[in-house]
Amino acid sequence: MAFQIFSDLDSSIPLTRPDCLFDDYTFFKRHAGHFPHSIYVFNTEIEEGAGLLNINNAFYHPGRGSFGLLPLNGNSFNSPLLLLQQPVYTTSPPELWLNHFQSDYIERLTANGFLLFMEEPSFLIEVKEEVLSLRMDRGNVKRLNKGIRLGVETSLDVTWEPLYQLLSENRAQKGVKLAMSEAEVNFMMQQFPTDCFWFSTRKDGEVIASAFVLQSLPGCWQVVYWGHRPGTEDLSPVTSLANSIYEAARHRDILFLDLGTASLEGKPNQGLIRYKQNLGAVPSRKATFVRHASQT
Repeated sequence: MAFQIFSDLDSSIPLTRPDCLFDDYTFFKRHAGHFPHSIYVFNTEIEEGAGLLNINNAFYHPGRGSFGLLPLNGNSFNSPLLLLQQPVYTTSPPELWLNHFQSDYIERLTANGFLLFMEEPSFLIEVKEEVLSLRMDRGNVKRLNKGIRLGVETSLDVTWEPLYQLLSENRAQKGVKLAMSEAEVNFMMQQFPTDCFWFSTRKDGEVIASAFVLQSLPGCWQVVYWGHRPGTEDLSPVTSLANSIYEAARHRDILFLDLGTASLEGKPNQGLIRYKQNLGAVPSRKATFVRHASQT
């Protein structure tokens, strides 16, 4: 049998690292305890797994995180899905990444009975030999050069707690909270230390902006959060952050920077779209598919 289904969170599951960080069993287990009857499906032939959270009588993959990769080979995923009586929703990685690493993944999804449910663009910067400023708009190039003249510097940082606090203050000023609590970030730092990166931007030694980045896929860094300290807008520190993250990625064989989507409450935010495109990002389709229980 190619597949094993684990519903008991204390089961002995092969702890192989899947391509997508959000499909890691440790990541799944962290969140599955809040949702009874969630399952982890492991494909023994390709040694890949994925967690499906049972939420409101439907399975969601991934339950937390931006996207995931179901462990498909051929149409054999039908076998475990036939045992499920609820619909299964899965969100795939951005199309640019799929075209480079798993160009037949969507084809395999549809061969296993998945239908397109919805889609929205994620904004990616392709990492090339050329510097990022060649793809920034004129305004961001001016901001970057101004920051350099004023001594604004960005670098990787290992002391993450103050950087998280800065991001929390940034979101509080906008009337929102970070989706990841400090405890959840600490969990990520402890469990996936080589996949988590913090960047800090400083002026005269004072931190004025920070960013939390995950290597969520092979060759892809995902900017989970970034933001500046209130009152430092005139220094445009996020432009410096974007440039320095790109430069760090260039030296680590990273092919894409994923800046995430640009929507609010499910609707495109034109200001955010322009902001990300002006930094050099391009839209890339990120699709959610559904497989209904009646599909056999």
